[in-house]
Amino acid sequence: MTELTLKPGNATLADWRAIYRGAALRLDDACRPKIKASAEAVARIVAKGEP
Repeated sequence: MTELTLKPGNATLADWRAIYRGAALRLDDACRPKIKASAEAVARIVAKGEP
């Protein structure tokens, strides 16, 4: 089975097709800071308790 490593800004249409077809997926470590920042933003919004 093919394994792909997604790097920020480098996913091709062929990569997305391979993922759709079941290729194993791994996130490059360069993705971690943006994932963390996104999670923190969601936590701040939820903490406000507003709809």
